[in-house]
Amino acid sequence: MVLFLRQNLFIPKEVEDSLHNISENLNRIHLIIKENRPNDSIKIIAVSKGQSLEKIQQALDLDISNFGENYLQEAKEKIIKFQAKKNIQWHFIGKIQSNKLKEIAQYFDWIQSVSKIEHIEKLDYYANKNSRKLNILLQLSQSKDRLGFSSEEIFNILRSNTYQHLVIRGMMFLPSAELNHNQLNNEFENASNVFYQLKSMNHFFDTLSMGMSADFELAIRHGSNMLRLGTIIFGNRNYDK
Repeated sequence: MVLFLRQNLFIPKEVEDSLHNISENLNRIHLIIKENRPNDSIKIIAVSKGQSLEKIQQALDLDISNFGENYLQEAKEKIIKFQAKKNIQWHFIGKIQSNKLKEIAQYFDWIQSVSKIEHIEKLDYYANKNSRKLNILLQLSQSKDRLGFSSEEIFNILRSNTYQHLVIRGMMFLPSAELNHNQLNNEFENASNVFYQLKSMNHFFDTLSMGMSADFELAIRHGSNMLRLGTIIFGNRNYDK
């Protein structure tokens, strides 16, 4: 197998060829964003789970600085590898396990999938231990098949917020499974309405993380300002070790 060397990383020839697509993919995504919300700032979270270090480096070279990971152990290896890159922000977007909260609070800058009060309390505790502030998003749930808080619960959390080491920046939303277009549109519209009602009462509540590779254009139309995009940027994931 022919290998190339880029910034101290050996890259298989077939991966080298695929890296050029990342730039093209990002250009198309930016064009879609501009067509739908030309005057708004929308942050792209490059979901790098199952992706190689080489592809992450390519995204960094293209001015992507926010990366999302679902699995702690996989993410730790990447975070340590790129720890010298001070501009990177790492987002935990996977299901939270209570026994992983200590390390999640240690390694990540944002925790997007916060779905339980006990997790908020533990993240505040561990952030204090690490002498840092953490950005968190509260996961909104509109159905039984998704973890998260109801809109009323999020309102109550914000109203009684006494957390000293957390900044509750907004909401993360995952739609229900197997929706048709109209159902998905309705869920995005409802999530957007909840977010903007809460935002009007809390100036620091500024982030709506909504939209993935398959539905991000619709999410943009409904006011999302943070997109979690994986395969549409990087291509297929590879978990072969």
